Amino acid sequence: MRVAVLTGGTHVHVALREGERELLRETLPAGAPGATVAAVADRVAGHRPDVLGLASFGPIDVDPASPTRGHLRATPKPGWNDFPLGPELARALGVAAWAVDTDVNAAARAEAAHGGETALAYVTVGTGVGVGWVHQGRTARAPDHPEAGHLPGDPADPFRGVCTFHGACVEGLVSGPALRARSGGDPAALSDDDPLWDWVARDLAHLVHAVMLLVPVERVILGGGVPEARPFLGGLVEARARALAGAYRRIPEGLVGPPRVTRPDLEGAFLLADEARAW
Repeated sequence: MRVAVLTGGTHVHVALREGERELLRETLPAGAPGATVAAVADRVAGHRPDVLGLASFGPIDVDPASPTRGHLRATPKPGWNDFPLGPELARALGVAAWAVDTDVNAAARAEAAHGGETALAYVTVGTGVGVGWVHQGRTARAPDHPEAGHLPGDPADPFRGVCTFHGACVEGLVSGPALRARSGGDPAALSDDDPLWDWVARDLAHLVHAVMLLVPVERVILGGGVPEARPFLGGLVEARARALAGAYRRIPEGLVGPPRVTRPDLEGAFLLADEARAW
């Protein structure tokens, strides 16, 4: 029996499968780390999973050979710095075999498995901004995972940014907290033609352009709460990225698109569980 756990900025998702039959799927609030682990274990109580796949927000040590595998690092999420999330979940759930990756790497892996792409990037824009990358079914985990959400945004963007580490990185410019700060209220109240969305597209276009220069991919999935609420952003981001690339790097039509898999990050956690079982 496989248990998949997805930890995000505000919620934790847990699911259980016996083969392809799903036995449980629940969403829990993400509180303090110890209480969150206990809540997951409580939901799984009565089942006997033998393997765990963990897809987590980062930064987190995902190197399979590292002695601190599954430990969170310096994170903006209060109270979670250095917490041994992977080992604590494995202990609480009573599983010996477990694998861990970032939530965006897991999502990229699930999307590529679904779409058949050799190389794919998954960009999520929500509480934070994360980028996952998969090539030939494998994600970058050693010596570390990508943190491309902290690349610089459009240098012309006048907003100073809210990232506690970098200020005006892409995350500091277009994440949910950044949009609240920029709009002075609830960004959901903004109209689709508000000029703020063009800045969001410009900042994300710089990120997509950088991805295409560094690790060219066949598709960029744009997921997370912000683009899900504003589906027009994908086309704007692609057009802006194409303008940045000019004639030097081809940005094909349809490069940027929405997720095709329901909860790809959680599906990716199940792929991690399969990987752990094979070790």
